[in-house]
Amino acid sequence: MSNEFAFHYGNTIHLKPNEKYFLVTSFESDFFYTPIKFVIKPKKDFEKLVVSENIIMILCFGVGLVLGLYNLLIYFGSKDKTHLYYAFFAVCWVFAWSHFFHISDQLFGYYSPNLHWLGFALTPLTNILFYINLLKLKETHPRITSGSLVLGVVAACGVPMAMLFPSFGFLWATIVTGCALCLGLYVGFLRISEGFKPARYFVLAYIAMAIPNMIGNLTNLGVLPPSSLNLYLLGLIGTAMDALLLAFAVADKFRLTNLENIELNKNLEQKVQQRTQELEDLASELRDASEAKSRFLANMSHEIRTPMTSIIGYADGMLLGDIKPSEKGHAINVILQNARHVQNLINDILDMSKIEANRLEVELIEADMFRCIAEIESLLGKQIRDKGLEFELNYLFPLPNLIVIDPTRFRQILLNLTSNALKFTSVGKICIDVSCCEEKLRISVRDTGIGMTKDEINSLFTAFHQADTSTTRRYGGTGLGLNISKNLAKKTGWRYYCRKSCWLWDDIYS
Repeated sequence: MSNEFAFHYGNTIHLKPNEKYFLVTSFESDFFYTPIKFVIKPKKDFEKLVVSENIIMILCFGVGLVLGLYNLLIYFGSKDKTHLYYAFFAVCWVFAWSHFFHISDQLFGYYSPNLHWLGFALTPLTNILFYINLLKLKETHPRITSGSLVLGVVAACGVPMAMLFPSFGFLWATIVTGCALCLGLYVGFLRISEGFKPARYFVLAYIAMAIPNMIGNLTNLGVLPPSSLNLYLLGLIGTAMDALLLAFAVADKFRLTNLENIELNKNLEQKVQQRTQELEDLASELRDASEAKSRFLANMSHEIRTPMTSIIGYADGMLLGDIKPSEKGHAINVILQNARHVQNLINDILDMSKIEANRLEVELIEADMFRCIAEIESLLGKQIRDKGLEFELNYLFPLPNLIVIDPTRFRQILLNLTSNALKFTSVGKICIDVSCCEEKLRISVRDTGIGMTKDEINSLFTAFHQADTSTTRRYGGTGLGLNISKNLAKKTGWRYYCRKSCWLWDDIYS
């Protein structure tokens, strides 16, 4: 017989009071898969129940349709697949539950039992795709993502059998939806433990869906005793609550994404400002470097022109016979001295070019420390004394005999420092102190020269730098010596600091 009440099974029967009745029913169906249940209620009570349950059904299906359509429209605007998979999930469960209540039969006069489990067999796949994107599992748990997708695909593979054999479809849908619920709860609690806040709503949604549906499944399977409750309606309510709470989870994820974007924009602004400041600083450094190189070229032209003038002048004098034979020795010494000065200038320029190109090579070997320092004394000791200065070489024993170093660069550094002291000292003395403390060799060059201000000390090792132009005019030089010494020290493993000039050897000596 046809159902008397829309979306409900049942018909009216008339029973007289105080009479005994035997109710005989005949039930036949090729697609029956749940325990038979008959309930007798007064008609008025049943009519009230139908009205209330129909209102609940309309609300539940309305939630699914509205949220599904809303998320589909959001997807078209944002291209976020989380909204697309949510819409697919909503379509699947609305389609599935509508067959339990014969919605298509009541509204359109069409019903096919073969479509009864189609929606439920597809629900695990759409839901898994949804929570993979919602909970960002691809980035955090790729293995769980792969396992979830396998479960979803396996559930979808049972669709043909569920359509051909609805009794199989009941068992299949019960198993795959139960597995999907358990996996989803595990994933949700896992992401909560990792601090992903939208997972809170996700877990609540799964609990709201799991409790009534699992009760219905276990009752249909005979695990739980039969109940007079409308288990299908409870399952629909649970699924609608699931959809509603999942919408909160999506909204919370959108909120977090928006906050992340705001934070990224702030960071981007800061990075742009920082980068702009860096570019301005770089431009300033380039201008300073350009000015320094211009000053360097001017200094170099003066440094080279002066000795070259002396060399050419004395050489011409000797060729033309303007220099007396008794003065030729002096002239040759002047030419030799100025030629060596030019050679030192050229060597400094070449060393600087190699340093800038990172082509400067050092050779670390065992060397006699006392011999290296003695060579500095032999080269500059006489010049220092000829200038009327005292020269002291102080060894604070115990000291190592051998050190692992590049002897040539070692001498070059000490020669630059001592020559610098000689250039800027006119009265007093120059001292070289050699000491060793805690397996560290320390060599310091001290002088009683003109001294430096704090600003001059800070820029002491800058290439092409001298205190001011008057220094260049009075004392000469290119401003490269200390910069070269600093880079050589780095190459050979020394540390340097100015107090006026002090160099510290960090490697273990033998």
